[in-house]
Amino acid sequence: MLTRKKITGSYITVSVILSLCTLIILYPFIYILAVSLSDSVSVMQNDVWLWPIGFNLDAYKKVASVNNFLNSYKNTFLYTLVGTAIALVVTTLTAYPLSKSYLKGRRFFNLMIVFTMMFSGGLVAGYLNIKELGLMNSIWAIVLPGCCSAYNMILMRTFFEQLPTSLEESAKLDGASDMAILLKIILPLSTPIISTMILFYAVGRWNSWFTEFIYLLDADKFPLQLVIRSVVLTGEMDMAAQGSSEVVTATSLKYSVVIVSMVPMLILYPLIQKYLVKGIMIGAIKG
Repeated sequence: MLTRKKITGSYITVSVILSLCTLIILYPFIYILAVSLSDSVSVMQNDVWLWPIGFNLDAYKKVASVNNFLNSYKNTFLYTLVGTAIALVVTTLTAYPLSKSYLKGRRFFNLMIVFTMMFSGGLVAGYLNIKELGLMNSIWAIVLPGCCSAYNMILMRTFFEQLPTSLEESAKLDGASDMAILLKIILPLSTPIISTMILFYAVGRWNSWFTEFIYLLDADKFPLQLVIRSVVLTGEMDMAAQGSSEVVTATSLKYSVVIVSMVPMLILYPLIQKYLVKGIMIGAIKG
């Protein structure tokens, strides 16, 4: 029999506080969306607050004609897909052996990886390294330097340590190799942490701009975030339709670009959200 939960003063207070916090977090996104969908007169008069006024899609039409915008979108998808795939493979192949207590030198390798979380060679050393390897102005200069996050590796390693060792022991008795065990037993049981790693790496790669700013020389290889940086910070809009009769404010253009750039990640998160919390919690049980 279902019982009605008693509503107390503290329950109402917590609900109100959480609702206000949610509104504060969501309002910037709602405001940006409303401005991008409003007419220019309302935007210039600062009449837009929560809902679009004079609903139109002129700003988004202009965005589609921004020089290099569509090409940068394609580049970002490519960098994100390739970078996430490489990072997932490298992180998995690093975390799995380090999760085994019988691995010789395990403590040393773990300490070296943790060391990189606190100290690094710096920007100049990294730049010289990429240049000497001949990776400048290529996708490899973008996806290889950050192909394994120490924090993500520790999360995945800890997740692997929670899995029952009896499964691996049984597989070894049947003659399975370590790689076969990883591919056929461990990975199918690791959907939560794999989904978490995909989200972490994909979001990080999608939002990255500084690495590309340093290592990419050709504008046709720039990712979306560099184009957004140009639009938002400097207001440089090389429009193919500048001579059209449409009137769109710079603010509407900037906000519409931001909205368009957010869409893929907004789609990705709900798809793997159910695995995210479980992957982080299990991966963080041990240090």
